[in-house]
Amino acid sequence: NRGFEGITIAPNGKVYAAVQSVLDINGETSKKALFTRIIELDPTTGNVRTFAYPIDPVYKSAKDAKIGELCAISNAKMLVIEQGKDKNGVMRNLIYLADLANATDITGMLIGGKEPEYVTKASDLAAAGITIASKSLVVDLRSLGWTYEKAEGLSILSDMKTLAVINDNDFGIKLVTKDGSNTEVSITDYTLLGDGTFVDKNCNPVVLTNSIEPNNEPVELWLIELANPLP
Repeated sequence: NRGFEGITIAPNGKVYAAVQSVLDINGETSKKALFTRIIELDPTTGNVRTFAYPIDPVYKSAKDAKIGELCAISNAKMLVIEQGKDKNGVMRNLIYLADLANATDITGMLIGGKEPEYVTKASDLAAAGITIASKSLVVDLRSLGWTYEKAEGLSILSDMKTLAVINDNDFGIKLVTKDGSNTEVSITDYTLLGDGTFVDKNCNPVVLTNSIEPNNEPVELWLIELANPLP
């Protein structure tokens, strides 16, 4: 969880992998970071570069944005699944076209002695000489009737206009967490202490129970034809 969640190979043979969520550096950046990272590996030379993929500014916490998959369509452009619940609790499943051509390699880069994830204004990133990847919306899966939580497989057919998307149903099961009043809650809203107990955001101890239940979600492969081929 929160490791690499998307991987693709560009026509030139370079490998790209996306970190699922924004980095939580020293436990301090997961709520406010502006981007997650896409890593480029040249398997011939071993050279690595890192690029900033900007997440949409619609989430309650930056860590709620999840990258589901990557699919390279050229040496600089790739499709990216970005998903997660927005600040109103509405699930989003979007496919963007990201362009890394002009993005800055931020490998090892620090701003004021700290990683760029500490910066909370895009203008401050630009002022520090960082150009983030550009992106444009290709498909809003929800607008097409997609109801699943996770779109986690993505490919494009040779016509460059037909997308293949598949969901991840987690083996047809889900973890259900309930608090002391038997109300279903999100375990991510609580902190696990070293002694095995949980506390809420006000550091009050809470009793949580977990159970495995069916999610009643099938696996579906969608073929989506775009109006025009991707550039």
